[in-house]
Amino acid sequence: MAHEDLCLAGSVLALRRFSLQQLCKMAEVNRNTAGSWLHRHRTLFEEVQAIGAESKGRGRPYKTWRLRDGCDAELRKVLDSLYRGTDHAADTPPKILDRIEAQLEAWQVSRRFGSESAEQESVALRALVRIAWENLADHHAASGEISAAVIKRLAELECAAGLGKLPATNRLPEVAAWIADRMERMLRRSVRDEFAGRVLRARAEARYFTDRVKLTAAALAAPVWSDEGLIPQREETLRRCVVAANVVPVAECLKELEFAIDIRPARGYCIDEQETQAVVLGLATRPGANYSNEIRDWLGALNLSNDWLPEMAPAVLQGVAEARGIRWKSLVDSLKEPLQIALERQKDWGRLGALRRQALDFGLRVLDAPLAKASWHAMNDEGAGIAEGGAWAADAIPPGFFAYRPRQASAQPLLGSLDSIEGGAS
Repeated sequence: MAHEDLCLAGSVLALRRFSLQQLCKMAEVNRNTAGSWLHRHRTLFEEVQAIGAESKGRGRPYKTWRLRDGCDAELRKVLDSLYRGTDHAADTPPKILDRIEAQLEAWQVSRRFGSESAEQESVALRALVRIAWENLADHHAASGEISAAVIKRLAELECAAGLGKLPATNRLPEVAAWIADRMERMLRRSVRDEFAGRVLRARAEARYFTDRVKLTAAALAAPVWSDEGLIPQREETLRRCVVAANVVPVAECLKELEFAIDIRPARGYCIDEQETQAVVLGLATRPGANYSNEIRDWLGALNLSNDWLPEMAPAVLQGVAEARGIRWKSLVDSLKEPLQIALERQKDWGRLGALRRQALDFGLRVLDAPLAKASWHAMNDEGAGIAEGGAWAADAIPPGFFAYRPRQASAQPLLGSLDSIEGGAS
């Protein structure tokens, strides 16, 4: 009985509009079974004008039904409950994937030979994939662990079925909005942040390298854009996008960012300096970035690359300021000129979010107190007990010394206040 109900629900989703004879033929059930099922779910359907071509004697056309508007989701719930009523609910993840692989093959064969059951096989395949993701999410919530190989295989099967599509746009703010929307939808279903991020990453890995580049760059930049009004999603939702970036291994993340910020025509994904700065700043403020030698080295060498722009300087400075082993004097000397250029240009950028303001404020503080010309004690006039020839001779700054603090007004500011940088009158 459950198998017949499965066939009938899948056939209705495939046909949308049907006569009893058509439904019986596609679902391969008899008239009594189909009629009884239609009666039990009659609230989902409505009778429409009969198909005159299928006459049952003179002047007696067959009755015809169609799925009511807005009832698709309810019928899919019926279909899902029928699948769960079989032995699917007790399946282990590998067994679920085997079922999907078999269903995928059946759909591909029926489509290749133009079979009438192709659409029905497609409906069943979509239902199985959806149920599989839900089961994996349940396993993850219960145990906290799901094999990366299982998630990868399901994402590959989903891709082969033409499901789980990624955004077609190359505009990073639009991609970030898409990530935020998908994260919010999954979180509303009680899916954990980490699992949601792993699902998005697996879907990107199942497709093209360019898809991975777009998702990584947009996920990193989303928190920077969260309070700048570029994206309609809520700030807390956009900040959660960093979860989608944190699941990417650091080495792969850096490789993908090299493509994202490529300034050559028709190569990179950042359309202007503001987007480039947002991506680099997103990396610099990524949780744990200060403790990653790979991120520190990548940021430190960025000004030697062909993709360097002065607007990257505030983000680079923010990212490496507290990293251990940084030769502070050399860093300030190398970034002083691009910092001045970046701060001057950003006066015309309009609204700046909290992360950009923090990076700019930090850059202003550094320029207002040029360590290259000042002694260590001049910067530490409250006295930290550091003798001449100590930390300053080693050309190193203790971690935490330049942690962000609200900048105090200077008697002679180098480039004016942050209000003037935002475009307001000073």
